[in-house]
Amino acid sequence: MEKKNRTALISFFVSAIVPFLLVFFGLKFISGNLLSMQNTFLLLGFCILIGVVSSLLYYLKLKTAYYFFNAGILIGLFEMYRHFLLDLNGWEDLTGLASLFVWILIGLCGGLIFQFGQFLYKKYIKKPVK
Repeated sequence: MEKKNRTALISFFVSAIVPFLLVFFGLKFISGNLLSMQNTFLLLGFCILIGVVSSLLYYLKLKTAYYFFNAGILIGLFEMYRHFLLDLNGWEDLTGLASLFVWILIGLCGGLIFQFGQFLYKKYIKKPVK
């Protein structure tokens, strides 16, 4: 297997399994909610989608977008746990998951915007010297 493919596959598994385990642990033990089988499968599907996006960004060599997206995942997980530990009168789980989704979206959109800006900079501003 090629190194690029192997690294993209590792990126998929890390970006899919780690958030799934952290969100599952946070919802089950810290927030104290009972998760149904349907909710667990939906969470697993969402985390697989996160892993696919992360590995595609790496595979397509969109490094700026890749790093912003993974930073969004990490910030989102941190914010989710912060909301789980606050006393919001029963709204901790909903606000925590909403903040996770928002930070993942911010990381993806911000990364793609910066990646596009970097592309335009390299194409029009930084012209090669002949």
